[in-house]
Amino acid sequence: MTTRVFVVGAWDAVLEWHGVLAATGDDEPQELAWPGFAVTDALRAALPGLDEEELEHYAMTDAAQASLGSFSDEGEPMRRLVIAVDTDAVTPGFPDPAGWRALDREHPGLVTATFGFPHDVAAWMVDTEDAAEDVRRASAAYRLEQEDAAEVAQKCLRHELAWFTSGETETVMQLP
Repeated sequence: MTTRVFVVGAWDAVLEWHGVLAATGDDEPQELAWPGFAVTDALRAALPGLDEEELEHYAMTDAAQASLGSFSDEGEPMRRLVIAVDTDAVTPGFPDPAGWRALDREHPGLVTATFGFPHDVAAWMVDTEDAAEDVRRASAAYRLEQEDAAEVAQKCLRHELAWFTSGETETVMQLP
């Protein structure tokens, strides 16, 4: 069964993957195992009052918030990044949390998604430019391991993510 997973985006990795594919002209997808959030039975049980669409929004929002811990401060766009993928290879949890500073390992929707990049990408969700300052503050708080990082990150929830189709990958890769 194919599952929609909202993969936690990391700009440095995504730009690298895209660059490799562009440089080689290779049509073979890169097989990746990456953390994400999906509508799981455990998430349904934890949030019984939400319908499927609301559960998907919840999972997508949590992926966006988790992406705040992936910034390296190497000039990547100051925008949260989520990659919606459709894959048959989904396992509960994420076994390798190193480097994922904002990942809630107890989240009932946390999964590992194995997918082909870019072939399994259904859509991109990215902050608009108006979120840049809040994203900058929150990503720095996680990077510096500040005690109030999660509180600082809450300000990012004021910003809606823009949706881009998989056909707009080049546009996403060019965002400032």
